[in-house]
Amino acid sequence: PTSAQPLPQVPIYVASFVVASAFLAMGVLVWLLRRGREEAWAFGLFSSFIAVQLFTAFDTYRQTAGYERAAINFFLLAAGVFHLFTTYPFEPRWIAPRRWLRSVLYGTAAVAAPIVWVEGRFGIPFFAMAQIGFLLMVAVTIVCLGDVAVERRRRRREEDVARADVMLLAAFGSFVPVLGLSIAETFLRTGFPIYLALLWFIVFPVSVAYGIVRKELFDIRHLARSSVAYGAATLAITGLYALLVAAADA
Repeated sequence: PTSAQPLPQVPIYVASFVVASAFLAMGVLVWLLRRGREEAWAFGLFSSFIAVQLFTAFDTYRQTAGYERAAINFFLLAAGVFHLFTTYPFEPRWIAPRRWLRSVLYGTAAVAAPIVWVEGRFGIPFFAMAQIGFLLMVAVTIVCLGDVAVERRRRRREEDVARADVMLLAAFGSFVPVLGLSIAETFLRTGFPIYLALLWFIVFPVSVAYGIVRKELFDIRHLARSSVAYGAATLAITGLYALLVAAADA
């Protein structure tokens, strides 16, 4: 933060950094413990994209290439959400012969990236790519979560359904409030501070930590001690983030 910014902004910057770091740490942890597994790689990528979005969430236009990075990351988030939730907790039957669709979304991000840098030229309106990327991310998230819910219902008698419940509750509890408030701000200009919505992002890593300890998410076994320690650390991060946001609003 610069000296021109009010002091209450400082806790918000710190909080966003802490929560982004929690996502990044959880993604790296799962990938390291289950390296070589497709779902671990998908989760690692997804967590990294969320972390990037949080790192660029505040004072985006003051950061070096802040807008460009945030706009490109919308497309990467769409690809990451699709990759993760068509891989874990279930791979839907319709995706098995169409796994190439995952590459299509990553390819879309690769195509969008250079276009972001030439907005305002060649007839491309300013901010067009950010809006397209945001809408794509919202649409993919809604479709994927709906698909996981349908697949969970179809497999409700299977042993792995408890893991699906954890992932679904984590996703709905974390992302739906953020998406709802972001959409309202985008189209209705409510003036609601988006950083308060970002408080809900912490629900996801906390839920995954719980799932690792109690439901063996990602088939992580024989790691109860370290998982409990990580779960406790994540809960501590939640408390810190809530405290910082409360201080910013005081």
